[in-house]
Amino acid sequence: MTATACKINNRFRTILVLALVSSLLFVSCKKDSNAVSFNPIGYWNGNAYIIHTAILNKENGKSRVYFRVFGNDTAGAIIGDGSYTLQGNRFKAFYAINNNGDSIFIDVKLDGAGAMNGKLYNTLSPDIVDCHLVKQ
Repeated sequence: MTATACKINNRFRTILVLALVSSLLFVSCKKDSNAVSFNPIGYWNGNAYIIHTAILNKENGKSRVYFRVFGNDTAGAIIGDGSYTLQGNRFKAFYAINNNGDSIFIDVKLDGAGAMNGKLYNTLSPDIVDCHLVKQ
């Protein structure tokens, strides 16, 4: 192999190594698509269709729904305990309402204004309605 061929071969190897390293850096710096970009913990208040609804999310993934709230008094509401999961800006929660197997399932996404919008599935009626909740 001539000296010129060795230089070209070494340059090719150097370029190849730099390309591999830069591609690895790009992949490792890529943003995780499942990263949680909002904090659901706290009290959220709003409507499921025309029915005043609220949820209280705790740090441990536990949640409570207050459905059919009259005014601001949650004491007369239908109350269900459950849990929630997050995937990116998508919030899902399932609540057991009573011992008869009735339940509420909420599937919403956080919008740009800081509200959660999506659907509430209710086996009491049964209904699937639009749901809008704002953090208080």
